[in-house]
Amino acid sequence: MIIKTFINPPFGNNNYLIIDEPSHDAVLIDCSAPSPDIIEFLKENKANLKYILITHGHFDHIMGLNYFRDKCPAPVFAPAKDKDIINHMLDYIENTKNTLNSIPNYTPDTKIPVIDNYFDNDISFKIGNNEIKLIPTPGHTSGSVCFLLNDTLFSGDTMFYHSYGRTDLPSGNETEIFKSLDLLLSLPKETVVLPGHGNETTINEELNFYGAKNE
Repeated sequence: MIIKTFINPPFGNNNYLIIDEPSHDAVLIDCSAPSPDIIEFLKENKANLKYILITHGHFDHIMGLNYFRDKCPAPVFAPAKDKDIINHMLDYIENTKNTLNSIPNYTPDTKIPVIDNYFDNDISFKIGNNEIKLIPTPGHTSGSVCFLLNDTLFSGDTMFYHSYGRTDLPSGNETEIFKSLDLLLSLPKETVVLPGHGNETTINEELNFYGAKNE
């Protein structure tokens, strides 16, 4: 199994391309910007992009979807509870500018990305003979999810290295994200965590970190 990280500006989003070598199936988790390097990597590995999975509806995780629809068509799956955030993406960008005061020069694609399938919680995905399991983790947004592939967790903006997603943006909820973090911390300690921004971590590392904070 190949897991390749592609980091996209302006927010340093981690997009993860997974390729199952025996079947040449590929899955992209989050799609934050037009990325010719992802298309080239698919070609180099003779891989077929089977689908694109979105961890949550914030604009910085979906702004590459229109590009991929043109260049490398694959069905897009996103959380149903974040449909409103996606459909009102441009309003959300303006609200985020006012809240974060950190993206005054950001000019996004003004076309709302097309989502082929809005999923609820009862769904899983296959890549080759491997199952990608869905873990609902509300808190950063009401629809936030993580994806678990064997011993690797793609945590979106729910869990970061020694941190977690902010909850002061639309549909965020601090109580819910703490419940979601408790759920993730119950996974096997050796689970590798690949977040939506920043460095990777492990469940064991986060258990130690939160345990030390509570001492």
